[in-house]
Order: sequence, then C-alpha cells, then structure tokens
Amino acid sequence: MNQLTELPGFVLYKDAHLIRGKPVPQIKQAWDAWEEKFEESMFPDPDVFGPTSTFLVIELGDAGRELNDEPMKQIEQVWDVLLGVIIALSRAEATHEFEHRDLHNSNICVIQNGDFTSIDPNNHGNLKFGFSGLEITIIDYGLSRAKLSSGEIVFNNLETDPGLFKSKATGEDKIQFDNYRRMRTHLLTGERKMAAFYTLEPDQSKNGNVWSEYIPYTNVLWIRYLLHHLERSFKEHGVDQKELREFKNQTKELKTRLDPRTLVKNGAFETAGGVLDFVWEKGWVSQEQLEERGVDTTILSEA
Repeated sequence: MNQLTELPGFVLYKDAHLIRGKPVPQIKQAWDAWEEKFEESMFPDPDVFGPTSTFLVIELGDAGRELNDEPMKQIEQVWDVLLGVIIALSRAEATHEFEHRDLHNSNICVIQNGDFTSIDPNNHGNLKFGFSGLEITIIDYGLSRAKLSSGEIVFNNLETDPGLFKSKATGEDKIQFDNYRRMRTHLLTGERKMAAFYTLEPDQSKNGNVWSEYIPYTNVLWIRYLLHHLERSFKEHGVDQKELREFKNQTKELKTRLDPRTLVKNGAFETAGGVLDFVWEKGWVSQEQLEERGVDTTILSEA
C-alpha cells in the first residue's frame, strides 16, 4: 500500500497505528445500524472485544464516496471514471505488475476536485477525459497482487477461500462474481471462458500457475465490469439518455475487445496497458494528461 500511494489514482497512505482496548461506543452504534439495515455484517459484534484487544488502524487520505453511492448524472462523469481507472491500472501494471483482482464499485471512490465543463466536440475534438471534475481513487488491496521495489511479490492466495468462486448472484453482482471465476479459470488454464470452477483443481492446470504469478488480464475483466456499471448508473440517473446511446456507439469497439468471447488474435485486450493504448489511439485522453499521471507515452501507439 505504501508503494502504490505515490501513483495517481491510488489511495493515499498516511500512517498505521496499533491500538489496544475496547472499541468506542460510536463503533458499536455504527455496527448496530448496519445490522438493522442489512441484517448481517461480515465483522464481529464490537461487544466481543475487551480491554486487552489489539487492533491495527490504517490512516488513509480522503478518497471521497464509493462509486456505488455516486449516481452518474452526466456523461462527462462516466468518461472520467472509466478513463481514470484505466490510466491508474495501466500505470500500476507498468511500475508494480499490479493486479487489483477485486475492483467492484465499492473499491473505487470518487471526489469532486474540479469544475464541471461540458464536452464540446467542436472545441475538444475526440478528447473525453477531464471534464467532470471527478477524480477516482482505487482502494482495498485485500485480494491484490503486486511486485515491490525490492522484488518481493505480495499477493493473496485465493485458493484458501473457495467460497469466493462459488458465490452466485444476478444482475451487476453476477458479473462481479463471474469475474472471480474467470480469473481463476484464466490463471489455471489460460482460457477466458469460465470452467466448472468447483471441479477444476490446481493440479489439473495446463499452466501450473499460482496466484503469485502476474496475470494482468484480471485487470481487463474489472474494466469490463466498470463499463457495465457506469452504463447502468447513467441509464438510471442520467440527464440526457441520447448521450448514453452516443456513448455506447463510441465504445462499441472497446466493449467488443473487452468481451471474454473475443479472441486475442481478433484484438482482445490482455492488459490494462493495452486498453490505455486503445483509448490513447482514439484521442480520448491527451499526452499532457497522461504525462501528468506519470505514464510513459513513448511506449504507446501513435494516435
């Protein structure tokens, strides 16, 4: 976390503290409110902790609100969130061989850090990025994988949690849980289609791969998930639905190349860096914007 904090688009790490004692009443009140609203919490009742309980408290910068709580009302917001995440993931791939592996809409935060300007093709050409004033921040690296500057690989062995690959849902949540299965199938077999994940054991793998290995295609899967979420949010909250139709038309090729059914030989993306190369060629982001975020534009295709 401390190494990623230097990258634009990743949460600011401030400090870490060890604290001993019983949680304050406000934490118990917040836990009770969650239980009442959602019926079940992943976290234990704060009352189970006593005066000798010890906690690790991580202090982070203000990243704003979860994307899940930020309705997309303007198409400029949709573009900025999508392109901001693509840029951040691409840079992290290049610097730390980073994979998030759990980039759903509660692990992306947005904050209003600038003024809103409408996209005007007559003045801005193909440029799509930087008009809404929204800034994105990627958080929660609990399932992530990265290579530190020391060369050490930090990762979470997802094989220890088979329930992650067996969860079922509908709608947008289905894409999220399908992503976990797609990640595992791709890791173990190199295939993009989902296998019968619960019968596919690691020793049956064609590749012999483990979760410490670098498989950046996982980032592509989460970009596809994000695109679906943003379209759905704008369809529900957007001011001008004609802009959604235009957006879908403009991103048609992007969506095709993100689709797991598309073959690599037909242009399927393999990394977030490949997705960035595509949006750069389209002119949706400028060289100046990328260089401000530390992206080496000399490795990208000519627009």
